[in-house]
Formats: sequence, structure tokens, C-alpha cells
Amino acid sequence: MGEDTSSELARTPWIASIGYISKSNWIHECMGSIIANNMILAPAKCIQDFGNFTQIKVGSQLLTLDSPVYDIASVKFHPEFNDNLDYNIAIIYTTEPIEFTDSIMPACVPQITKEHDALKRKAVLISYYSSMQLKLKLMPVNSIKYCQRFDYSFKSHHLCAGKVGGLGSPIVQYNLRIQPNFYQLIGLRIDEEDNEERGKTGFFIRLNHPKVLAFVLNALQQ
Repeated sequence: MGEDTSSELARTPWIASIGYISKSNWIHECMGSIIANNMILAPAKCIQDFGNFTQIKVGSQLLTLDSPVYDIASVKFHPEFNDNLDYNIAIIYTTEPIEFTDSIMPACVPQITKEHDALKRKAVLISYYSSMQLKLKLMPVNSIKYCQRFDYSFKSHHLCAGKVGGLGSPIVQYNLRIQPNFYQLIGLRIDEEDNEERGKTGFFIRLNHPKVLAFVLNALQQ
């Protein structure tokens, strides 16, 4: 049984669920973002202990329904990832090319670096799964000073924004002046959902940071 392309999936066709099948049911562990036909960005924490059973499910508005599933060929971790929130990003390579459709497409990634505060108070769109269903929400990026109040470990390669979402939830910025469907991936959530210690904020890795962007662009250019 297939599934219809909903408005949420049509707006964020790059989303992926990283998980596995258990007793014919899909078990969602975290989110990834398609950036090429064989590459998915995800938090390193989510995928560092992946097994042969771990797969990538794409094009899914509702995870209980059928949608394409791909096996993992290999994973490349950021060279400075050290088992905490620092440079918590990895690239997953699929064994087979991902077939693109209206509901399965890659996200645009930044091409130039920027200072953190260039994004403060900008509206971003976050994607996340709640009760196995894809949800979207607009929220603002917070300033670096605000973020540092919540956690001393906040670094220049981080962003913080609203509390919704889970591990790997992507945030994108859109520019309707370029074209209606232009969305640029600017961050992935790297902390767990509902972190009470940080109050009403979530931590994201910032893709346009020099060391993060170099890691992504080098992979795309190979």
C-alpha cells in the first residue's frame, strides 16, 4: 500500500527516518536529511552504533505506511566528533541510489559560511515525527547570547531554537524571493527531545559553520 503526498511532505521532501523493522513495524530512532541521491546527513550520535538492520526510510508522511527503504553502505563521521555535542554530524551513504520523486528530493545546503548571529530571529521551519506522523512548525533562531544562558557547552558551530523536534530534526530557511520552493538546510537537532535542563530551547549543529560546511561540501564534491 502506498501513501499520498501530503502538504507537509511536499514542503520537506528531503526528510528521512533512520530506524529498523521489527515484527513488520518500523521503529523510528532519529531523522536524517537527504542531500544527494546516495547521501543523508544525520547526527553522529544517532548512527555511531548502527547495525546491519539499520535502514533509511524516505518519502514518508506517516511512518506506519509503506514508503521506500534503503540499506546503509557506510557512514562518514565529522573528524572532530568526540561523542558529545561537538561536531555531532555524519554522512550516511546508501547502498543504492535514492530514487527522487515529487515527495523525495534533496535539500539545498549552504555554499558560503556566515556568522552565527546572521541567523538570529530568522524564521526557520523544523520537521519532526510525532506519533509516527510528520509535523512542521515555524520558529525563530535565538541569539548566541540567549543560547549561552542555557548551556556553557554552546559553541560557534551550534544554533539554538524552539523546543519541538527530536534527534536529527532538520531546520530550513526559505527564500521566497528566489523561488517558491527554495529551502536551505541550516541545522540538525543534536540533543534529545524535551531536554528540561535547557528549558525552552533545542540545540542544533550549524551547517554554515566553516568546519561543518567544509565536511559536507567535500563529501558532495567527491
